[in-house]
Amino acid sequence: MELNEKEKERQCEESIQKIKVIIPNELLNISLDSIWKSSGYQDWMYRLDPENPDIPLQKHIHIARERHTSAKNMQASWNEDGSRHDKSSFNADIGKKKAVRNIAKRILKLESTNILDSAKKSHEDIVFISNYFAVLTFRQA
Repeated sequence: MELNEKEKERQCEESIQKIKVIIPNELLNISLDSIWKSSGYQDWMYRLDPENPDIPLQKHIHIARERHTSAKNMQASWNEDGSRHDKSSFNADIGKKKAVRNIAKRILKLESTNILDSAKKSHEDIVFISNYFAVLTFRQA
């Protein structure tokens, strides 16, 4: 009898091809923001990630060509205040493209006059004041 039960179980497993489970988003607590979406311009994609005050993390956007959405070093990303996000992996060549910057401003709902952190490296000068010093950063627009 035990063999018969095992055979029934095996047949049942073989006959199941697909199981569909529907769970409301409210129960999953999943943000649909963090999904790559088409920007509507050529093959540029964007991903909007929500803020997380616990970390703290600002709402921010990642922009990449469709084929590079999984390559962090082929993306540009900005926080909602216009500062760079992921500064160590920010791709300056992508970040300086006007179309990419316009996508970021549109999705983050920034004024067109808002200046996103420059894609160019900043220049630093050290100014000595008495026994203290300060690092001043000058950004090229």
